Amino acid sequence: MPKSSWHYGWTMDGIRVPLNRQGRWTFTCHNSLCESDLYKEAVGKFNDFVASLVHSFSGIGNPVWWYRGQASAKWPVLPGVLREDFIQSIYFQLPVVHHGNLHTPKQIYYERMLLSDFIREGGSLVGERYSEEDWYVKAQHHGLPTRLLDWTMSPQIALWMALDSATQSEEDGVIIAIVPKVIDEKKEIVKRWNRARLCRLFKCLSQPPDTTKIEEEYHDLFDDEAILPFSPNYFSPRQINQQSMFTLHTPPSLQSTTIANVGINDFYECHEFVVEAGLKELYKTYLYVNGMRRWNVYPDLDNLAKGIRDAHVLMSGSCIHIKDLFVGN
Repeated sequence: MPKSSWHYGWTMDGIRVPLNRQGRWTFTCHNSLCESDLYKEAVGKFNDFVASLVHSFSGIGNPVWWYRGQASAKWPVLPGVLREDFIQSIYFQLPVVHHGNLHTPKQIYYERMLLSDFIREGGSLVGERYSEEDWYVKAQHHGLPTRLLDWTMSPQIALWMALDSATQSEEDGVIIAIVPKVIDEKKEIVKRWNRARLCRLFKCLSQPPDTTKIEEEYHDLFDDEAILPFSPNYFSPRQINQQSMFTLHTPPSLQSTTIANVGINDFYECHEFVVEAGLKELYKTYLYVNGMRRWNVYPDLDNLAKGIRDAHVLMSGSCIHIKDLFVGN
């Protein structure tokens, strides 16, 4: 449609914006926010960060970067079952007489309780049979705490995740980037975690809790604590849209007195980008301008409805309220 046939409307802040014949707002970057120096500086910082990583590798077959966005830079880079709030919630519930004072047996006991309950109750809700590995990935996907930590191959998805929390809007977020290639000092440990051993770990975690059985049948699973790059067999539409990958954090020794003895920095080259709290609204606008919508990240009808509602009420970060636009001459 030629611009001469457009009408114009004004936002509540006095910004003149083009409307098409149906009176709908046609977004362009020619408004005070997207042309501001602060917006350009914020977007430039993010693009420079991504470019600095991409330029580190070139050619087919070289590693790509995996990204993880967290709404708070204070959060540890840990999967659900290793986070402090989860640990504190379970340790007062477990009978010490069965587990002594060592952390790993207590931890595995509770993990097995959760996952075996999920599989038993969830069996009637799915229409096919799943392997223990597939059940484990499904449990992670539906919010059960597991040893899987989510990553994405898309820096834009990671940025979205660093912004997608109302409770942490006043805190700096962070994007962590890793190359899913284990550093040389840890390669031997990772090699010992072959496919067969991983399958036994998923089988162990899927069975009802029995500490004695762990020690008798699965003791070899607790010799080499590692953080493994993990690509599952099962992919949901959400995982596909989010270009999802995982790291799998294996248990420490059965004699361990700590929940985890290794961190992501021990196994991978890591880089971080701080998503400053004061720039979060600008980054939301940047993603919106570049075509990212809630239903692109979370492809289901609930998020489609929520995304459409938000898009037609408030364009985050731009102060442009669609409901306040009117057709003008």
